[in-house]
Amino acid sequence: MVEKYFAIKVVLTYFAAGVAALAVSVFIARVALESIKQNRKTTLLRKNGYEREMYGVPSVGDGAFYWWVKDGESPIREHELQHMSYRRLKEQIGRKKENKQ
Repeated sequence: MVEKYFAIKVVLTYFAAGVAALAVSVFIARVALESIKQNRKTTLLRKNGYEREMYGVPSVGDGAFYWWVKDGESPIREHELQHMSYRRLKEQIGRKKENKQ
């Protein structure tokens, strides 16, 4: 009985540590990828002449609402930007350039 307890304890100890390490690794990878995606979008917008401006604050709680603005064009809200793919953002900016010309 004692042998089974120690066998199970060893397996669970290593298994739990492995699962925790895997979960932390996945979390770090996901955060890193999201950061890279956000930086690519920010770089694209700045390269095309957009500026980040605050357009409001919530009535309750902390924080602020931001959007990306370029003269003569409709702004892109940062909340929408988080859910937009890089390819779609690039197409949207391209369409705005074509309509302007």
